[in-house]
Amino acid sequence: MLVCISCIRSQKREFGIDSKLIRRINTHFDIQNTKGRSAYLLIPLNGCSVCIEPAIQFAIQNCHNNENIFFIVSDFGIKPIKIAFDNQIPESNNIIPDPEGYLFELEVIFNNPVALLVENDKVQSKIILSSQNSKETFKQISLYLSF
Repeated sequence: MLVCISCIRSQKREFGIDSKLIRRINTHFDIQNTKGRSAYLLIPLNGCSVCIEPAIQFAIQNCHNNENIFFIVSDFGIKPIKIAFDNQIPESNNIIPDPEGYLFELEVIFNNPVALLVENDKVQSKIILSSQNSKETFKQISLYLSF
């Protein structure tokens, strides 16, 4: 028997990136010092676990490695966010809970995690993660921040 698993919950619609998006995110979550290159991994917990689980693991493994990467984990309430991290959200300024669902309000996330590669507060690239591209995206984030 062959079982294939892939995410059937796709991004419902595209979202635009305006020049104020990163400033709004930084202001809301009190993110400081984002000059130069930075990356934001926006993780909605209401999507497909095949897409979300690798993003959570990447956040746990990399939250102390680079001060210019921010993991914003979004849901409605803190309890689902704690459960996603096995009740052990790492002590890190880089993992930022969004229990009010602010990213949903901005309409920058829906079902899939989204990586934003940013330079001087301007989004250079947006990548919507899927079960097929998550490993490559994590490599791309690391390479982007290493320059």
